[in-house]
Amino acid sequence: MHLDAGTSELPHLGGPLRWARATAPNTVLHNRWESMDAYFADLPRSRRRRLSALHRRVGGDPELVVESAVPVIDPVHASRLDQLTRMKHTGRPSRVVPLLPAYFERLNHSPGASYFAHRDRSSGRPVSFDLVLDAPGGWLTTVTGSDGGRDLYLDLYLREIDRLIATGVPAVELGPGMRRLKESFGATAVPRHAVAVPF
Repeated sequence: MHLDAGTSELPHLGGPLRWARATAPNTVLHNRWESMDAYFADLPRSRRRRLSALHRRVGGDPELVVESAVPVIDPVHASRLDQLTRMKHTGRPSRVVPLLPAYFERLNHSPGASYFAHRDRSSGRPVSFDLVLDAPGGWLTTVTGSDGGRDLYLDLYLREIDRLIATGVPAVELGPGMRRLKESFGATAVPRHAVAVPF
């Protein structure tokens, strides 16, 4: 059996047949601010200017509707946005198989699942989204999708941080990919290990 484990969990997974290897670290953003103003003030100056300007620009865009922690998303459009995003990050885009709309339909009825999203105001269609799941100790972000325009995927992080602060959620796990980008938002890398243990 294979497990994904943090460094602090390794001593509890001991045994003569255990095998462990370091994997890509997870990135975690710990909530330590009282407001978004305090969050922005905590960033390096150049990053602060860029992200606060983006936050204002997207929030004031008359063509967009910004949604935070909504329970449902259009399954067909979410499937397509996920596929577009994964195609952009692979060397073989023609082989990317989309998540079926049924996946999002199921999540739309699951407690603990919510979306941060931007919708086109005129059509109502989502143009970017991030799926967030409740977990012990905070949130996990997982499936994401974007049509690639207007830096909306960056604004999704800011909307999540804003909600994190407002609701007092202690942390959000942003996942292992794009580590430097996520660290530029204030996240820290947390070592992870793949562990093989006997049944």
